[in-house]
Amino acid sequence: RIFEPFFTTKEESGGSGLGLAVCVRIVQQWCGELALTSEVQIGTRVSVAIPLAEGSPSPVVREESERTIAQAKRIMVVDDDPLVRNVLVHTLEEDGYEVLSADGLSKALEHARNVDDLHLVVTDVVMPGGSGVDVANALWDSRPELPVIFVSGYTGSRVGSALLARDNVRFLAKPFDPNELLRLVEDLGAGQLAAVN
Repeated sequence: RIFEPFFTTKEESGGSGLGLAVCVRIVQQWCGELALTSEVQIGTRVSVAIPLAEGSPSPVVREESERTIAQAKRIMVVDDDPLVRNVLVHTLEEDGYEVLSADGLSKALEHARNVDDLHLVVTDVVMPGGSGVDVANALWDSRPELPVIFVSGYTGSRVGSALLARDNVRFLAKPFDPNELLRLVEDLGAGQLAAVN
């Protein structure tokens, strides 16, 4: 059951049970397979098989104006699970965004105090020490129009219909497709692109 979403042998505060479920989803998106074998007193082997690409990769080159605009955008990622947080950060940085990383409410507020040009927040919903809704509400006190993407393995009911109805809010279910994350960022960031440009 190790790859099942939310299956974990840890205590309630020890993990979400989403780490390996997210890994499997990422590998499957690349048409691959992930397998795990484990034997007592011998160890565990994780195998990832991804199809070999045909030919040489074509470099993706952004137009200079697009690159400048994207890099000017600063996004904060808030997630207490380091694996999920790293996937979010990597996905956004690979697309040219500057990313601030926080493991919870306290670090998110520290980042917010130190930066003026925060364009968007991507936050987990269920976290110890303060939920994603707490993060959003604290940031909206001084930045009421700040776009927020709530990411969760639970339904959007944990965010609430009133928040989800806001124009500057989106919801992304775990495990997620990195391309869907980027689509939501662009969807919420259209006004910010114009402002930065």
